[in-house]
Amino acid sequence: KMGIFFKIVYFLALVISLTINLFPQGYVCAVGGGSEDYNSWSDAPYSWIVQKSDSGKVLILGVSSATNWLRDYFVSFGADTAYNKTIGSRTVADLQETYDELITAKAIFIRGGDQWDYISLWKGTKTDSAINYVFQNGGVISGTSAGLAVLGDVDFSAQNGSVYPDESLLNPFNNYMRFEDNFLNLVPDVIFDSHFIERARHGRLIAMLY
Repeated sequence: KMGIFFKIVYFLALVISLTINLFPQGYVCAVGGGSEDYNSWSDAPYSWIVQKSDSGKVLILGVSSATNWLRDYFVSFGADTAYNKTIGSRTVADLQETYDELITAKAIFIRGGDQWDYISLWKGTKTDSAINYVFQNGGVISGTSAGLAVLGDVDFSAQNGSVYPDESLLNPFNNYMRFEDNFLNLVPDVIFDSHFIERARHGRLIAMLY
């Protein structure tokens, strides 16, 4: 009986090992918001992104144009290449060429801004699929502020704008408390919130979890 037991354990271990090898999963880096700078708090998470992506290509996504600061920052940590990619409409988000470009990345970084832009313009498009492809094939998906907000299983969507702690506690079902549970879904059973301490968002988190 013990021999059969060990054979079963060995078989299950082999299946698990094969599953991990056949379906490698990537990494998520959720940055809580704030101004990045050289030789500052941001060095640790941003260099970790580059390290976990094997110093490969980093694509920095947003819905509007951006400076080259983040590009240069990632390169300073050893990224082979990094550049901004603007995906400002559902038309662009759903282009095959957009998908083909995104899946060449080893890391994707979603900038701050308004998470409703990302949800309303990218959800259900080839951009959505490409981000998941990179993650499922061992890449790094990361974001800060609004970019962080869309990385969880459930996202505070900000569809009607931000929601403040006092109004959240007074009425958890107020009109600003809007959620999305069908976009990216990278981290099961998690909701991310940013600028947590500086904006005293403890109260609204209680309401969100409720």
